[in-house]
Amino acid sequence: MQIQFTLNIDQDREDRLMKAFGCTKTALQAELNIYAKAALSEYVEMFSGITAPRTIGELREQRLLQIILADSRQLPSDRVVSQLFHLTRAQARTLLRAVFEKREFETGERLRQACIDVLKNADKSIKPFRLTINDLRVYEALDRVLYDDGRVPLLQRTDSAAKYGVDQNSLKVLLKHFGLPN
Repeated sequence: MQIQFTLNIDQDREDRLMKAFGCTKTALQAELNIYAKAALSEYVEMFSGITAPRTIGELREQRLLQIILADSRQLPSDRVVSQLFHLTRAQARTLLRAVFEKREFETGERLRQACIDVLKNADKSIKPFRLTINDLRVYEALDRVLYDDGRVPLLQRTDSAAKYGVDQNSLKVLLKHFGLPN
């Protein structure tokens, strides 16, 4: 079902939104469309009796879940969740962890796709190979695959916060697990 509507936003709020999203005026509509879809999905679930959050924590989890499902570009970072929900980084990290753990069925495919994207962009020009991982949940998912395998070394931190070293055997295990060619 396609739903379109017009929303009148004054200049002050528009400026605040552009600052919150870190985007230009031309990109603002695309950003808001993601959150509009998430909000409408939340209402559809509530009105149809699928979910009925009882606490503010459950409500936040439901809203974040809908944002994760609506935004196919990337998983939200701690920083983004902190900004959107007006939380500290620690609270945002806790909220993200709760959503990914409690709602694994719904978030699993998004997390899987984020892992695949990281593996497709592996830097194989140096050894150990380098993975750029900007999301804690992606790191944990990849590391869990290696830990569960038990035969290969886990991801190794490098001098860069987002770069992780992975040896050839570990990379083979990850590629096989996610159905990617060697």
